[in-house]
Amino acid sequence: MPPEDTEFVIVGLTNGLAFTENPCLDTQFQWVLDRGVRAQAYAMATFPTTAQYDTYGDDGPWPASTRPDRLRNVGYAEGRAALSSLNAVGWHPERIWVDVEPRPRQPWPSSTTAQRQENRYVISGLLAALADAGFPHGIYSYASGWDAITGSW
Repeated sequence: MPPEDTEFVIVGLTNGLAFTENPCLDTQFQWVLDRGVRAQAYAMATFPTTAQYDTYGDDGPWPASTRPDRLRNVGYAEGRAALSSLNAVGWHPERIWVDVEPRPRQPWPSSTTAQRQENRYVISGLLAALADAGFPHGIYSYASGWDAITGSW
């Protein structure tokens, strides 16, 4: 846990990948509550596995008739999964940060312009889920990682 004199923390809702709950969320959020520390949350965005694409691609606010819309739906489901973690602990943070970084365990395809466009569909779906739930949000990344994944979107 952070030092006792910490005044601000960002608590992870996911455990390194989308659709994975932070197993320590209860403990970490309780630490925030016990100390009255200002806190925000973050969730990882990841490109879907084939199983995630098949499971979530046709379930969301976009029609499932095109690959871009199916990818947006998967991103939306990533956001809903993170929001479910918030609901489980009864937390409504002032902001949720979306962490967009290369993930060796579940890499973003990024060798072509078309792949980087597909990555943007996933990210935009996740951001839409947060906005639809009324959460201000932001992006957490670093310049070269963001560029590799989104083409400097």
